[in-house]
Amino acid sequence: MFDLGSEAIRNHWFHRIAYPHLVELQERTRFVVHLAYLDGGDVVYWEKLPGTFGVRVPTRIGAHQPAHRTALGKALLAAESDKCLDHPAFDAMKPSTAATITNRDELAREVARVRSDGIAYDRGEALFDIGCIATTVSAGHASTSAGYTTTAAISICGPLRWIGRGLIGPIRETANRITRAAAVNPMVDS
Repeated sequence: MFDLGSEAIRNHWFHRIAYPHLVELQERTRFVVHLAYLDGGDVVYWEKLPGTFGVRVPTRIGAHQPAHRTALGKALLAAESDKCLDHPAFDAMKPSTAATITNRDELAREVARVRSDGIAYDRGEALFDIGCIATTVSAGHASTSAGYTTTAAISICGPLRWIGRGLIGPIRETANRITRAAAVNPMVDS
């Protein structure tokens, strides 16, 4: 069943468009690269490309992680309305490390900062001494049954001490390329 599910995910039109750009980002930075989407209060990992720096990031395709703990989650929450922070998942946010945001007001301030900057950070909040930087990518003319634009996020992850402003350019460039490439939805546009 997992193999069938993985095959279906990888054959999704948006994944097929994004994947070569993710590979290029991983080759350029040598860090772990993720593609994910938001499911309620969780991030779901859609793709993972391993890094080449020798540090293990224990994520896997199909796994869920509380959005408040991850850069991916913060980027995805910033792409939604403030109403999304009313989700019950944010009533009692459990920490993963001492750095994890566990207060809804603090999360709201962080999401507002991400909206302003367009970049989200995980500063050792999901995993001790592992950091990530993330931003969103969008699919053109695709919407969910709830009327939201289809949005995913990409991240670069690695040792916390190596995650910094120098990665903003590569991740933004990749996100822009994916968004441009996905502007035409082959399922809707002809």
